[in-house]
Amino acid sequence: MHDRRRPKPLLWMLKLYFLQIWYSLTDPQTEELMHDSHAVQQFLGLALGRDDPPDETTILRFLHLIEKHRLGPKMLQVVKCHLASHGIKVHQGTIVDATLIAAPTSKKNR
Repeated sequence: MHDRRRPKPLLWMLKLYFLQIWYSLTDPQTEELMHDSHAVQQFLGLALGRDDPPDETTILRFLHLIEKHRLGPKMLQVVKCHLASHGIKVHQGTIVDATLIAAPTSKKNR
Protein backbone atom coordinates (compact mmCIF):
# COMPACT_ATOMS: atom_id res chain seq x y z
CA MET A 1 0.00 0.00 0.00
CA HIS A 2 1.38 3.40 -0.99
CA ASP A 3 1.34 6.45 1.25
CA ARG A 4 -1.26 8.82 -0.22
CA ARG A 5 -0.46 11.83 1.97
CA ARG A 6 -0.14 15.11 0.17
CA PRO A 7 3.34 16.65 0.13
CA LYS A 8 3.90 19.45 2.63
CA PRO A 9 5.46 22.78 1.68
CA LEU A 10 9.25 22.59 1.76
CA LEU A 11 9.41 25.86 3.69
CA TRP A 12 7.34 24.36 6.55
CA MET A 13 9.56 21.30 6.68
CA LEU A 14 12.77 23.32 6.72
CA LYS A 15 11.50 25.64 9.45
CA LEU A 16 10.37 22.66 11.52
CA TYR A 17 13.78 21.06 11.05
CA PHE A 18 15.52 24.17 12.39
CA LEU A 19 13.10 24.41 15.35
CA GLN A 20 13.89 20.79 16.19
CA ILE A 21 17.63 21.44 16.10
CA TRP A 22 17.57 24.72 17.98
CA TYR A 23 15.19 23.52 20.71
CA SER A 24 16.19 19.81 20.85
CA LEU A 25 12.65 18.66 20.05
CA THR A 26 11.56 15.14 19.22
CA ASP A 27 9.26 14.53 16.25
CA PRO A 28 6.17 14.18 18.50
CA GLN A 29 7.13 17.34 20.41
CA THR A 30 7.49 19.22 17.13
CA GLU A 31 4.05 18.09 15.95
CA GLU A 32 2.53 19.09 19.30
CA LEU A 33 4.25 22.47 19.22
CA MET A 34 2.69 23.22 15.82
CA HIS A 35 -0.77 22.65 17.26
CA ASP A 36 -0.18 24.42 20.60
CA SER A 37 1.94 27.47 19.74
CA HIS A 38 0.45 30.40 17.88
CA ALA A 39 3.98 31.81 17.47
CA VAL A 40 5.12 28.63 15.72
CA GLN A 41 2.04 28.66 13.49
CA GLN A 42 2.89 32.25 12.49
CA PHE A 43 6.55 31.32 11.94
CA LEU A 44 5.47 28.53 9.59
CA GLY A 45 2.72 30.54 7.91
CA LEU A 46 0.33 27.81 8.99
CA ALA A 47 -3.42 28.28 9.43
CA LEU A 48 -4.72 25.24 11.33
CA GLY A 49 -8.30 25.64 10.14
CA ARG A 50 -7.20 25.80 6.51
CA ASP A 51 -3.88 23.95 6.28
CA ASP A 52 -3.04 20.32 6.93
CA PRO A 53 0.17 20.38 9.01
CA PRO A 54 2.71 17.56 8.82
CA ASP A 55 2.47 14.81 11.41
CA GLU A 56 5.39 13.34 13.35
CA THR A 57 5.93 10.59 10.74
CA THR A 58 6.26 13.15 7.95
CA ILE A 59 8.66 15.16 10.12
CA LEU A 60 10.74 12.02 10.78
CA ARG A 61 10.85 11.12 7.08
CA PHE A 62 12.07 14.61 6.24
CA LEU A 63 14.77 14.34 8.91
CA HIS A 64 15.89 10.99 7.46
CA LEU A 65 16.05 12.53 3.99
CA ILE A 66 18.26 15.35 5.27
CA GLU A 67 20.50 12.87 7.10
CA LYS A 68 20.73 10.54 4.08
CA HIS A 69 22.08 13.36 1.93
CA ARG A 70 24.17 14.88 4.75
CA LEU A 71 22.53 18.27 4.31
CA GLY A 72 21.94 19.22 7.96
CA PRO A 73 25.27 20.84 8.83
CA LYS A 74 25.42 22.65 5.46
CA MET A 75 21.90 24.04 5.82
CA LEU A 76 22.50 25.10 9.42
CA GLN A 77 25.65 26.97 8.41
CA VAL A 78 23.86 28.81 5.59
CA VAL A 79 20.98 29.81 7.88
CA LYS A 80 23.32 30.88 10.70
CA CYS A 81 25.31 33.07 8.28
CA HIS A 82 22.12 34.60 6.88
CA LEU A 83 20.78 35.36 10.36
CA ALA A 84 24.15 36.72 11.51
CA SER A 85 24.20 39.10 8.53
CA HIS A 86 20.96 40.52 9.97
CA GLY A 87 22.36 40.77 13.51
CA ILE A 88 20.63 37.63 14.80
CA LYS A 89 22.54 34.96 16.68
CA VAL A 90 20.83 31.63 17.34
CA HIS A 91 21.71 29.37 20.23
CA GLN A 92 20.21 26.09 21.24
CA GLY A 93 17.61 26.58 23.92
CA THR A 94 14.51 25.34 25.59
CA ILE A 95 10.94 26.34 24.96
CA VAL A 96 9.15 27.00 28.22
CA ASP A 97 5.38 27.09 28.40
CA ALA A 98 4.52 29.90 30.79
CA THR A 99 0.77 29.46 30.58
CA LEU A 100 -0.99 30.48 33.79
CA ILE A 101 -3.82 28.23 34.84
CA ALA A 102 -6.38 29.30 37.43
CA ALA A 103 -6.55 26.88 40.33
CA PRO A 104 -8.79 26.87 43.38
CA THR A 105 -7.21 28.16 46.56
CA SER A 106 -6.07 25.62 49.07
CA LYS A 107 -8.30 24.93 52.06
CA LYS A 108 -5.14 24.74 54.18
CA ASN A 109 -4.57 28.47 53.75
CA ARG A 110 -7.98 29.46 55.08
